[in-house]
Amino acid sequence: PVVDGRVDIRGDRNLTISIDYEKMPEILKTIAVTMYDPADTSKTFSFLLRVNADKTAYQAHIGAFERPGTYQFALAILDYKNQGLASAAGVLIATVPNLVMSNGLNFEGFAFGMCDVFWAILVLLVLLALMFVSVRRKVRV
Repeated sequence: PVVDGRVDIRGDRNLTISIDYEKMPEILKTIAVTMYDPADTSKTFSFLLRVNADKTAYQAHIGAFERPGTYQFALAILDYKNQGLASAAGVLIATVPNLVMSNGLNFEGFAFGMCDVFWAILVLLVLLALMFVSVRRKVRV
């Protein structure tokens, strides 16, 4: 729910933005949302809300956020019939719950993307291979 222009979400989960169909007038319109990167507001991503199959809501499905943070957003509704534009703005707070590893280290607010995990595993495998080669050379001497 939106409270005073603020929306709190779990940043590590996929997000569906939805506006009830009945809350919008039955006219030809475009509903767009633009979100701003919390670290660099010159970087944005935008998407359109579309009517779902059962005509109960305008929706957009977006993936999990790369990192937690405060994302500013702007909502624009373009009414073609009356040639009007309505807009709203607010912030979306993406948080990631405490990630506590088995060794007790707390990684609160730290999220791994799939790309990060891939590269970490690749680096680990390369290091293990180098260690294996180094140990084999010492054994032969």
